[in-house]
Amino acid sequence: MNTPRDITVSVSDRTKLRKLALQVAELAALSIQQQQIAEWKRLNALKPGRPLVLVWHFETPWQELECEELRLQCEGDFCRGIEQNLRRTVFQWNHFPGDMVIDDYIECYPSVHDASMSWRSGYGAASRRRS
Repeated sequence: MNTPRDITVSVSDRTKLRKLALQVAELAALSIQQQQIAEWKRLNALKPGRPLVLVWHFETPWQELECEELRLQCEGDFCRGIEQNLRRTVFQWNHFPGDMVIDDYIECYPSVHDASMSWRSGYGAASRRRS
């Protein structure tokens, strides 16, 4: 059975995450972000204009980009996951932003740990066992 990850946050990790979150917040507050949002809304409304460039971060070969900017420094697994997301956001903005929009929030997904729920049994549906 999977157990919940330890989400204890040390003072050191908290300081590092706050520093990175501040960088992301500063990028999200840039005036160009509002311009980019307007451009994406225009494109999604099928109005004419310049084509937009989206560099989808899920297809970026992050494991092949070994550099100091992406090196994780937090100690806890929970914090490292958040740190990785923040570092990748800043890195992408600095090196290949395209028409990227940076949100002024961090997505936090719920973590459900219940023996009756399993991804393998159909996205949260209780598994049915044959006797």
